[in-house]
Amino acid sequence: MDLYVFGFNGHAQLAAPSSSRNELGSKEKILAPEKVLQGSDIQVLWTSWCDSIIALETSKDDQPSFQYYGMGLNDSQIARATDPAMDPNTIRLFGAPLADGLKAILQTQAPSSITFFASDLEQENQVPTVEIYNERDNTRIQHIAIHSDAQITVVVKMLLTATSTGKPIVQDMLQEQNSYILTFKDLSTFKTWLTSDQPTVSLKSASRPVPDLTQLVSGATTLTALTATGQVYTWTPDPRYPNCLGRPNENPELPTPIPYLSETRIAKIAAGGYLSGALSADGELFVWGQSPPGIDSEFRILKPKSKPQSQSSDADLFIPEIGQDMYLPPPPPRYTPWSPENAEKWAREVAVMRRDGRMPRHPDDPRPEQLGLGEDDDEGDEFVKQVDISIQGRPATVTDVAVGHGHVLVAAEANGDRNKVLRAVFAAGQGESGQLGLGSSAEFVENFTEVEMLRDKKVKSLICAGWSSWVVVERGSSEESDA
Repeated sequence: MDLYVFGFNGHAQLAAPSSSRNELGSKEKILAPEKVLQGSDIQVLWTSWCDSIIALETSKDDQPSFQYYGMGLNDSQIARATDPAMDPNTIRLFGAPLADGLKAILQTQAPSSITFFASDLEQENQVPTVEIYNERDNTRIQHIAIHSDAQITVVVKMLLTATSTGKPIVQDMLQEQNSYILTFKDLSTFKTWLTSDQPTVSLKSASRPVPDLTQLVSGATTLTALTATGQVYTWTPDPRYPNCLGRPNENPELPTPIPYLSETRIAKIAAGGYLSGALSADGELFVWGQSPPGIDSEFRILKPKSKPQSQSSDADLFIPEIGQDMYLPPPPPRYTPWSPENAEKWAREVAVMRRDGRMPRHPDDPRPEQLGLGEDDDEGDEFVKQVDISIQGRPATVTDVAVGHGHVLVAAEANGDRNKVLRAVFAAGQGESGQLGLGSSAEFVENFTEVEMLRDKKVKSLICAGWSSWVVVERGSSEESDA
């Protein structure tokens, strides 16, 4: 496996052990994918704007080692966060991606526990640098997320029953437990709940029973959860941004399925900032949300159809020399009689259709591929939009998606000639720190554009956090023909 990184690197959170580490650590922006780590297996366990943790196996027979990069933790905390006794497959890391970075590690395997890391400010207020809390026998925490306003959301399996005081209490465990989503106003309140002999939580802070959840992700205002059966639930304590829910703004504070995705089995969800994405088991990509407040540009796929589209110039089009384009289709009758003027008009119309996705991309177009819904595409939901991905004009299957604070990465595969598998990574959104990997700082890229340096590489995982990106690929995949 190889690890590529790009984007904001102001805290050296993208640096990795290599001969160029010092040089990388000094770069505040990495504009194009740079390979920084290699091994038999690489798992990116945690990422934020100020730190990251990576599990690395240098060879198949080695135990994974944990690498910490960034400036969020002190030395004693780093030692705990990279304890070689941990199993990367039985831990879940959580924190504040745009604030303090890594805050805790949840050990899911019995005996389960949570290790908390205090920030500098917390330590000044006498909070221990490292705290370890053991879970009680009658609860099992599955997921934890920290909101942008410091609230804590916890998914826990237990039995709740209401008392005469109006508060639910945990009773003895049953063989068939319920899953609940609990909300705490801050980390301190959550720690108090963990140590209580008779744990209580306000009824308004506990959801109704929910199905088993396999993922919980949070954006700037919205939380999104994925059930074991592939359903997507969303909710928010801040109803000011209804598009971020992916559904009508009814009961926004209650975990509720997204209607448009109810008949689709979703395999993965991703969220960051004000945007969310979902990848179906069949390789379909769905997105919803908006650009962050203060950003004038918008993802083209999320622009309302009624919103006037700016007129593009010929500079946005690929128009081969008139009379030399062997891929130009026959013109319709309205272009008769045929003349140099009509030939030029027809060539431009075809170029516009190719750009808008209404015709396949021109095989000779040398520019990085750009993807987006055509202006005449009326399919989709008011909130959720399906993104059609193609590689070299061929319909593609999406294999992974990741969302940062204002940018998105997508990995896709398509069938090429002679059984060759075509692979590509696309990026869209904010790019001022190089987080799109396009080789330059772009304020905003509306259409999904190919990251050329990752062409033909088989992606194992995509990760985005803040204004940074991590991509794990199989080694040597760009040379494979996949016969």
